[in-house]
Amino acid sequence: DLKTQYPISEFTAQHLLKKYGCKANEVLQLGKTDATLFEILSKNHPFIKAEIKYTILNEMATNIDDIMYRRLGLGFRDHSAIDNCKKFIEQCFSELTIAQCEG
Repeated sequence: DLKTQYPISEFTAQHLLKKYGCKANEVLQLGKTDATLFEILSKNHPFIKAEIKYTILNEMATNIDDIMYRRLGLGFRDHSAIDNCKKFIEQCFSELTIAQCEG
């Protein structure tokens, strides 16, 4: 049970299982090294920060619109939630760019 293994809500656990299936654990493993990745992106939705990292690292998400509209579908559901998520997505892309330059 994801909810007992990780600090996430039942709402988020069900969302992750539906979207990622057996790979839901892979998404949540990202939070083992950074607990802030368990934080939800918007109070009205089950999406967590780890999903953003996962899509960038494993699903070749290439830009903010790709994540917001295509991967999460959030832009079509709740325009106010976009602002809450956009900063974190930009931060993730920035960190990835820095890591690529250093590595």
